[in-house]
Amino acid sequence: MRQRGSTQYGRIPAASLLGERMKLVRQQVYRQLISLYSFVLVLVWGLAMFELDRNYEVQLNDVKFRTRAEAELAAEYSVSAIKRIDELILDLRDDWQGDWEQFADKVRKRQDIVQDITFQIAIINKDGIMEFSNLAKPDNRVDLSSRRHFQIHKNRPDTDALYISNPLLGKVSQKWSIQFTRPIMKKARFDGVIVLSVAPDLFTSIGKKFSNHENKIVSVVRDSGDILARSPDFVQFVGKVVNTQDFAGPAAALSGNFQRPSQVDGVDRTLGYKRVKDYELTFLVGEPTGIMTAAFQSYRNTVYGFAVLATLCISVLFYFLYRSQRHLVSIQHRLEEREKTLRTSQEIGQIGSYSLDLQTKQFTCSDAMFRLTGFDPGLPVSLHAWLHLIPAQDRRHIMQSVRSMLSATGRFELEYRIRHLNDGQTRWLATFGQYYRDAD
Repeated sequence: MRQRGSTQYGRIPAASLLGERMKLVRQQVYRQLISLYSFVLVLVWGLAMFELDRNYEVQLNDVKFRTRAEAELAAEYSVSAIKRIDELILDLRDDWQGDWEQFADKVRKRQDIVQDITFQIAIINKDGIMEFSNLAKPDNRVDLSSRRHFQIHKNRPDTDALYISNPLLGKVSQKWSIQFTRPIMKKARFDGVIVLSVAPDLFTSIGKKFSNHENKIVSVVRDSGDILARSPDFVQFVGKVVNTQDFAGPAAALSGNFQRPSQVDGVDRTLGYKRVKDYELTFLVGEPTGIMTAAFQSYRNTVYGFAVLATLCISVLFYFLYRSQRHLVSIQHRLEEREKTLRTSQEIGQIGSYSLDLQTKQFTCSDAMFRLTGFDPGLPVSLHAWLHLIPAQDRRHIMQSVRSMLSATGRFELEYRIRHLNDGQTRWLATFGQYYRDAD
């Protein structure tokens, strides 16, 4: 009985093995797509979170640097002003000889010279009675003996030191002022007090000049917690005492930052401060945390928008990749079905297929072809081994016929006999071939 063979590229494995292998390949590809998709999303949102953390730190550090620098500037300006005020007090104290008109003239001249500091002068005698005020008439003698600045100097007659009072409402001026005082000494004995009064905003105006928004606050606080000056809303804070642990506590540095809600208005602020130990004062500049938070939230919304947009684009891309992969899987599945049909047809019709690489002289055979010839499927098949299937007396004739047909048409059709390697029986093969050239 004659058996047929035909040429075809690639060995066809067993159907069950091929199907299982393709299933594993599909599962692996899907897992890789899902892993890559998850990795890209984690990367996008990780970068978004990193950028938000970075931006928040940048904004917070900007606020800290700005408020601390402005507090140091306010402190430097205020210390300079305090020293000038002290010099004015010392000079005018020497000019006081008890003559009201003569002293009033000297005060006016000083006020004309020192135009950047608005001040008032008063003299209190040793009994606490006001003997001079550039705001009052000579006969207006007000009793100031109960005022703290008078009591401090009276109780320390041997100490000639500058004292800075808490804000006071003037009995004469009816305005809030901070009073700088020194004792008047006569023959080394306490003889009264000289008082120089300035408005509290003298110490907050410099800070407000550098304010970049109306919600910034500038404050001057004693180490005791008493608010000496504040802008804005000074009157609301008069007499209030705040916790000084953050800026005047034992562990606090001379300058720095802290954040906390106000003990008076409840607004959460980031504050910079500068402490002046010589005068037991701390200068603070604060910005509401909500302003920075609002700016950060606006930037956060922008970053989230880009991240969502990137997520959508990536999702669409991977969706099309997934569809493309499913399409390839569908094509592969149809090819598998066709291969299975072809293999079944070959088995039923005793048809095998093979291809021969003329450069390597190696055959690639289908499973049916292995059965028709008896070659071991696990071993390579060479041209030399194939020729040994053909009886010696037929080989020359068959090779000449194949060459002749290939050179003429590129195709060949030939019937010849072989000896089966397993059972040794002679079988006839009808072969059909086509000659192809590679691109190389």
